[in-house]
This record gives sequence, C-alpha cells and structure tokens, in this order.
Amino acid sequence: MPPNNTSSDTMLLGLIENIRNEISSLNEDLHGLEINLKSIELLDQKMYCLQEKIVNVVSKMEDLEQKLDELMINSTSTDFFKKDIDEMNKNIEILKSKCENLEKISAELTLSEKNRSSREEKIQQFIIAVVLAIFGAFISWYFK
Repeated sequence: MPPNNTSSDTMLLGLIENIRNEISSLNEDLHGLEINLKSIELLDQKMYCLQEKIVNVVSKMEDLEQKLDELMINSTSTDFFKKDIDEMNKNIEILKSKCENLEKISAELTLSEKNRSSREEKIQQFIIAVVLAIFGAFISWYFK
C-alpha cells in the first residue's frame, strides 16, 4: 500500500505536473519537427523545379552551341564572327559551371536540412526515454 504521506503526494503531484509540462514541450517540439519536414518537402519541390530549369538552360545552351558551330561553318567571313563566337562559347561554359554549382549546392542544402531534422528527432526520443525512466524509477520507489 502506498504511504498516506502528504509530502509524498505533493511530490508525486509535482512530478506529474513536470511530466505534463515536458509532454507539452515535446508536443511543441514535435510540431516544430513537422514544420521542418514540410520545409524539407518544399525544398525538395523547389530543388526539382530548379533542376528542371537548369536542364532547360543547359539544353538551350547546347542548341546555341550547335547553331554557333553551324554559323561558323557556313559563314564566309569566319574571322569576323570568330571572336564573338569564342566569347559566347566561353560564356556558355561559365553558365554550365554555375548551373553545376547550383545543383551541388541545392543537393547539399537538402541533405543538411534532412540531417538536422534527424538529429532533432533523436534528441526528442532521448528526452522522452529519460523522462519515462525517471517517472518509472519514481513510481517504483513510491510503491515500495
């Protein structure tokens, strides 16, 4: 039988209130994790759109390169166009490089966000385990 001690009852009520507060805090943290997951989904959607745009830009640049090559072949005065064509080719290479960098950065950002959410979830699980262990120990002690 549990002891009829008001200090033990007060301690138990205090512990229960602390657990309720912790659960409320964990619910808020869980809501934050849900928001993070939605952010990751939005980031994935934006990255997909960005990748589509990059593919379109690269495709257009390749078409432009092909047309420039045809122009160089068909042109009677290739020396006149050669300087402009070389400059355009250089700019196309710069754009391709920037597109590749954008793809790499967007992939890194997505991975970073997923890793951060995973760490937060593990921390929440650890906190819940600690609270439950403390509560179990107290209940075990209380009913001895």
